[in-house]
Amino acid sequence: MKLRILPTIVALLLGLNVTAQTKMLTLEEALQLAATQNRDVEIKEAEVKAALQDYKKTNNVFLPNITLSETGVNTNNPLNSFGILLQQERVTVADFDPNRLNNPDAISNWNTRGAIQQPIFNLDGLYGRKATKQVYNAKTQEAKRVKEFVLFEVKQHYYMLSLAYDQTEVLSEAIKTVDEALKVVENNKENGYAKESDVLQVKVRKLDLQTKFNEAQNAEASVNDYLVFLLRLDPGTKIQIQDQIALTTVETAKVEQENVPLSRADLMGLSFAVEAQKNMWKMNKSKFAPRINAFGQYDFNDQNLFGTSAQSYLVGVSLSWTVFDGGQQMAASQKSKLEWEKATMNFEKEKTKADIDLKKAQRNVVSAKTKINMTEIAKEEALTSFKILSDRYKVGLEKTVDLLSAETTKSEKELAYLNAVFEYNMAVFHLDLLLQE
Repeated sequence: MKLRILPTIVALLLGLNVTAQTKMLTLEEALQLAATQNRDVEIKEAEVKAALQDYKKTNNVFLPNITLSETGVNTNNPLNSFGILLQQERVTVADFDPNRLNNPDAISNWNTRGAIQQPIFNLDGLYGRKATKQVYNAKTQEAKRVKEFVLFEVKQHYYMLSLAYDQTEVLSEAIKTVDEALKVVENNKENGYAKESDVLQVKVRKLDLQTKFNEAQNAEASVNDYLVFLLRLDPGTKIQIQDQIALTTVETAKVEQENVPLSRADLMGLSFAVEAQKNMWKMNKSKFAPRINAFGQYDFNDQNLFGTSAQSYLVGVSLSWTVFDGGQQMAASQKSKLEWEKATMNFEKEKTKADIDLKKAQRNVVSAKTKINMTEIAKEEALTSFKILSDRYKVGLEKTVDLLSAETTKSEKELAYLNAVFEYNMAVFHLDLLLQE
């Protein structure tokens, strides 16, 4: 439409750098930008990565814990001194002299140790790992749903920007019509064929249209700024849409579908959250079960740093069982069970609400389609009526008030039709969002 290129033409005439401030975008390009640059999408993707790292930390349920250490001591403690001699394999008969045992000289020892702890059976850890995996799955689905909603918002505001363009064009044409009428009525007044009140009526109508035109421009700027925010473009960028907005088609099956798919990302996320809470409950219950772990260490003891003159090893298996901890773990188990039940109820609530929203969205699509048909007929009839009255007015067969009334009706019906098309497209987009899999 003509007005859509006016900002570019004006900028060129003024010698401005249009390319630096104007962004030409098709709807597909806008959606691609949102998918890769939107802040909400990036934040959710960061949360998914963090959840993945939490899951990777649970590998310690299977993998060993290996440590290396170097420890140096110096002592004249009788017990420790003799122990160090044993560790360094330097005990002689003379060291059993009671005087030397009771009053040893200071002795130094450097211990180089490699140790390993290997989990064998930790039931609570296994359930904790499963719970963490479900949290990661839930975060993944949440991120997917946020991306779907952001893309819905981009489509919504792209169409809103197109609607604002069309509204300003309709109002601009209406102002031109009123300007022409004002010239005619002022000329008629000078010739004695019109009254001052007729001139004032036209001027009032022009002021009314100018006010609406300014409001439409303000709305256009606000929509443009929010779309810039969604696409993460430079502040102050002027988006010039490239697609002509047409009626969106909708599949009949979508309008008749009974329930939302359980594979929808947000519902899948809630389902994973339920499983995560269930496994948290099992994890807390399993802390009453015994734990079995293997361990081993290899030592070098020497008078010198990193010395290897004396070597020894130690291996073993431990079984630990917390029989009673004052009721703390039992309370934790009961709490996690309640959290599981809460998550289950929340999932059922959201599933039921989603089905209700689906029915409402389906009705909105049908209603919006009917509204388009009705407003289109009203628009065509108002346009025909205005043309007839306009021709008759030019030859003096109609009053100014009748022309203004016809022009007002024409503008209102054109705007009503544009709004009806927009509402229908939004209803279809919302239905698609609800049925997204």
